[in-house]
Amino acid sequence: MQMTPADHELQAYSTESLCELIAERYHTHISQACMHLQDHVLHNTYILSLPDTNVELAHLLFAKMQDELKHLFLKESGILFPCIRKHFAGNDSCNAPRCTKYTVIQTITDQQMQILSLLNRIKRLLLLDDMLYIKNTALKTCRDQFIAMEADIRQWMYIEQTLLFPWLDSMYCITASKL
Repeated sequence: MQMTPADHELQAYSTESLCELIAERYHTHISQACMHLQDHVLHNTYILSLPDTNVELAHLLFAKMQDELKHLFLKESGILFPCIRKHFAGNDSCNAPRCTKYTVIQTITDQQMQILSLLNRIKRLLLLDDMLYIKNTALKTCRDQFIAMEADIRQWMYIEQTLLFPWLDSMYCITASKL
């Protein structure tokens, strides 16, 4: 797979800068977008022209996704990122702290997969993929905001899983990385 200019730009970030980028850019935008979209779906069901059960279930899935995102963002910005800043600022040692052990990273990755699953379920319920050529501006705006939120979620996960987490894994001695 060929790297894009954006990939090269991200690789120039230090781990501390990646943590700041994720917390300030992605955590904030994703949280705000999720709340806005959940509220929009709840209060504008007539625009969607969908069965009430689809809208109600989508609303519950949004709430579940918001809860998952909130807990994961708190874990990252309150525990993982401060730990990275404290222990790894330019350090190449194999003495990584417990907060960056393989099990912690695996738990975060598992939660990210749950978030993607919820996102895909919401997308199917709201029939967003079927709305390629819509004329209703409110619905088009909602769909575009959902697509932007999905792009932010996927980019956040990409940055962590391809840049940040492999770097953390490299901080351990190879034999200790899965302990």
